[in-house]
Amino acid sequence: MKRVKSKTTNGQLLWILTPDIHLASIIKRKPPISFLDIFYSFAPRLVKSKNQEEWIEGIKCTMMDLNNKVTGMNFIVKEIKRQESRLLGLKNNQKNVSDYKPYQIFLVFTEAYLNCLHSIRDLIKNIDSHLGQKHNEDIMQEDWFKLNMDLRTLCHHIETPLMSVERDVIVLRFERSKKIRKIRFLSDSMKDEHGIIPVQLTCTDLGVDMERFLNKWAKKHLNYISAEEILEQIIAMKKDGTFKTRKITLGKLMSIADSSV
Repeated sequence: MKRVKSKTTNGQLLWILTPDIHLASIIKRKPPISFLDIFYSFAPRLVKSKNQEEWIEGIKCTMMDLNNKVTGMNFIVKEIKRQESRLLGLKNNQKNVSDYKPYQIFLVFTEAYLNCLHSIRDLIKNIDSHLGQKHNEDIMQEDWFKLNMDLRTLCHHIETPLMSVERDVIVLRFERSKKIRKIRFLSDSMKDEHGIIPVQLTCTDLGVDMERFLNKWAKKHLNYISAEEILEQIIAMKKDGTFKTRKITLGKLMSIADSSV
């Protein structure tokens, strides 16, 4: 999202919060724009309701919420990776007595990440319901998401796992998995001889699966919109405070978008 300063026709100063795609400069961005970037702006055009104006405003707010959560997820991922490096670099991992606080901090960010994934799923489900679709349901078929939701249920509702570093890998150990009412991925076959499920956690690809899913999800919605739909992008600001714009089609934007993001 971008915060843009502008003026009304009577000269009053105001700030506008707008999706990145409304700025022409984003076309040259590296990494390239995604279908999700485009969908943030085009989603309201899919709304069909008797309460059209109210629903469009609702979708705009929900898309902003989704952008906030995705931004939050990416920030949390960076912090988790930083904490992971700190844990793996500790020299006292093999001492008889050592401070457990670094592990607790790592777990705090891990829980925040899992909660963020859950919130994103709730938001895209909400968006789908407003647009008469069920594309969000595909995420429940993804093993990475099912595993993350099992871990979230355990960490958020059932137990705090014991953590350790073994052979340069962070391991979380859960001993109360049987308390989960609905298990999505974890199973008894994963338990060790003590009935504990050890989960090895590496942070290299955290967030990547969700970004890829959101990109595919957004593209499915965009395919319902005519490729000839027009978006006005800001090129520059005029001396009077208003914008100089250009028109670009949805088809052109989608041809630029990176499907692998």
